Amino acid sequence: MLNYLVAFTVAVSAVCISSDPVSALDIRSSGCKSIYKKYQKFVGYKAFALSKDRRGCGHGSRYASKQGAAKRAMEECRKTKLSGCKIVHEALNKDVATDPCRKNLRKFQNWPGRKAFAVATSGGCGYSWDGRSRHSAIRSALSACREHNPRSKCFVIRQK
Repeated sequence: MLNYLVAFTVAVSAVCISSDPVSALDIRSSGCKSIYKKYQKFVGYKAFALSKDRRGCGHGSRYASKQGAAKRAMEECRKTKLSGCKIVHEALNKDVATDPCRKNLRKFQNWPGRKAFAVATSGGCGYSWDGRSRHSAIRSALSACREHNPRSKCFVIRQK
């Protein structure tokens, strides 16, 4: 019984996944490693694609939809002329990217009434509180976000 336990322990330790996301994805080019590290910080929907040999890559970041991000990642990866591109990572990053927005989000969490907080893919934000309804607060927050960030997509990250 002890021999089986030792063999099992050795086998399990050999397949442990690294805590470093770049190592976990087995990205093999320094350019793609650098791109992936920057990609991780972007807000909004994002996707990262790698070629079959893990040397070519592309990303779609700061999108308002999962499909838009994935489409862009695949387009960018295919531009490398390497075969077998596929999406290896997708996420929705709802982090607030700028200090003024982080401060406003902290304040926002204590405000009474119906409220909504939206962030822009550029890192900006917009918010609303004391709306007549949750839907009204959402519309107002998105409107404020778009007004201050006209070239970005906005999406709601908090609502009540």
